[in-house]
Amino acid sequence: MNESTISARTATVRGNRDVPVQLEPEFGALVREIARLMQRNFERLARETKLPLTRLQASALLRIARQQGISQVHLAVVLDVQPIAVVEIVDKLQEMHLIERRKARDDRRVHELWLKPMAKPMLEQVLVVVRGIRKVAFASFSPRQRDAFYEGLGRVRHNLSSQAEDEDGEKAAVGQSRTRTTPKVATDRRR
Repeated sequence: MNESTISARTATVRGNRDVPVQLEPEFGALVREIARLMQRNFERLARETKLPLTRLQASALLRIARQQGISQVHLAVVLDVQPIAVVEIVDKLQEMHLIERRKARDDRRVHELWLKPMAKPMLEQVLVVVRGIRKVAFASFSPRQRDAFYEGLGRVRHNLSSQAEDEDGEKAAVGQSRTRTTPKVATDRRR
């Protein structure tokens, strides 16, 4: 019995007592497991094809290709790494003459990331690896099932990101209202 498909079964709790519980499929665990397996497969195929990039470097290069001019800060968010890690990744890609940093026109403190012509052959190598992984991952899917799967995941991402943005907006609004009242309270106390 697969633990991610348990629905209405009994679970053993302290003292070896069976307690009826409703367990839903482990969506988050399944997504993490798929991501972990994709990472392992990427690393294996990258070694086999002698790709001279790490998984994170390849992910960064693909993201920059999809979003020319992405900022380093946004790239860190997308890759889910600390900004200092992105600096190291970007430094390496720039050292390999695959990308360039440009100062943003509207904010000179922001570094935008752009592909250089030498990135094209490297992107093609990365895509060979990525396509190999997808071929294995979707081997038992029809094209229609694969497309429906992508669409469904896109909707899940949208739903969760909308929720997160709503909560972030509420937190920012609460933080701003607190910030506005703090100086007034401090001024009142000094009097």
